[in-house]
Amino acid sequence: MIETGLSDSDFDSELLQDQEGNLLKLVEQTDDKIVFSVSGKRGYRAAIKLENGRMIDYTGVVRH
Repeated sequence: MIETGLSDSDFDSELLQDQEGNLLKLVEQTDDKIVFSVSGKRGYRAAIKLENGRMIDYTGVVRH
């Protein structure tokens, strides 16, 4: 996760922060993805794509 710029938020322990400073809150987790809402941006989501439990891609913030 560090390689893609994701880190724990200094603001809230339940949030992640991406490289652009967006605060991400977990909304859904499945075997192949973890989906986050984006704080302060209605209608936007971000996702981590998983393969065998390992992160393979981060979508960045996209319109949902």
